[in-house]
Amino acid sequence: MKGRVTAHEKVGNRVVAWRVTIELGKGPDGKRQRWTKVVRGLKDDAETIRANKEAEVLAGTFVPRNAVTMKDWLEVWLEDYAPLNAGVGTVEGYEGVCRKHIVPALGSIRLTDLSPEAVQQFYRKQRTKGLAGQTVLHQHRILNAALKRAVRVGKLSWNPIDRVDPPRIREEHEPNAIDVAETVEVLAKLEGGELYVPALLAVRAGLRRGEVLALRWSDVDLDACRLRVERACDPSKANRGGYKLPKSRESRRTVSFTADVQAALRAHRTAQKARRLRLGVAYQDHGLVVSHDDGTSRDPSRFSNAWTKARKDLGIEVGFHELRHSYASQLAGLGVSLGAVQALMGHADPMTTQRVYTHTLNGQLEDAAARQEAALKAAAAQAKAGAL
Repeated sequence: MKGRVTAHEKVGNRVVAWRVTIELGKGPDGKRQRWTKVVRGLKDDAETIRANKEAEVLAGTFVPRNAVTMKDWLEVWLEDYAPLNAGVGTVEGYEGVCRKHIVPALGSIRLTDLSPEAVQQFYRKQRTKGLAGQTVLHQHRILNAALKRAVRVGKLSWNPIDRVDPPRIREEHEPNAIDVAETVEVLAKLEGGELYVPALLAVRAGLRRGEVLALRWSDVDLDACRLRVERACDPSKANRGGYKLPKSRESRRTVSFTADVQAALRAHRTAQKARRLRLGVAYQDHGLVVSHDDGTSRDPSRFSNAWTKARKDLGIEVGFHELRHSYASQLAGLGVSLGAVQALMGHADPMTTQRVYTHTLNGQLEDAAARQEAALKAAAAQAKAGAL
């Protein structure tokens, strides 16, 4: 194996482009193989590329240029590798991002030709279109996962994303949480309707939409005022109407509720049993806490549409998922520890809890500082009184 740098293009007497050539020996067919690349700029830049490629060949990490495009590889990654670490619904989300954003911009580029500059330009154009930083960061993470896998399976010798500045999020999104008084108002507007119990489970027990719709009576201990989150609805197209495990191991959790929630659930169960008797064989008993009148499960997307309509009709200012945020914010505001809030919310990472509820937790820190100041002043006054 040997490499060389030769002049490729001149303007007058000045070389403006250099050809890097790496001899790779003979292939299986007995023909000589080589790798070449034209580098515009200084000869030193071309020599650096030559040295890097020679090192890759010696280390056994060199990947010859091939016809596989970014579109080709993303299709392989989505089909064979992404499902190894993500659920069906998540992979469907990846497919949508690739189809709508990544493939139109980068899909025609050969996988081995993708440069950090091309990726960085892609991010800049996405922001220029008006996409939020969080949206572009999500695209960055998908690209990084796909290209990391390409390196692992020998399709790339290095990951261009490692040499790219990821999109920055200038402002963390503060969830729209409601306070205790607003919670009472929202529940009063919903009481007696089909969305009352789901809202109660979200704002008084911190359940996600999918967890609410998958909750069974067998998961609820009304006497002990406890429920167990064991599963969630699967909104993916491939398993529409089915169920899956919660988002993480920590999401499988036990949540306690109070006597007023207990009374509401008892009343809801009594009404549900009455409907079952009234409908007879037409009732499909799946043991669900939240269901249609005939006992069948509720579709997550249609449930969200029903909530959107209720917001408009009843003048509710909060989204359904924001009820869950409100539950956590209210607990944090009442002095419940970060660890306890994390456990009740089912967050896998305490940093998620801290990041999302920074505003409320900052209030706790200020309160803690004020308490310490008051204690120190009291101790100082006591010491001074004792010295007199």
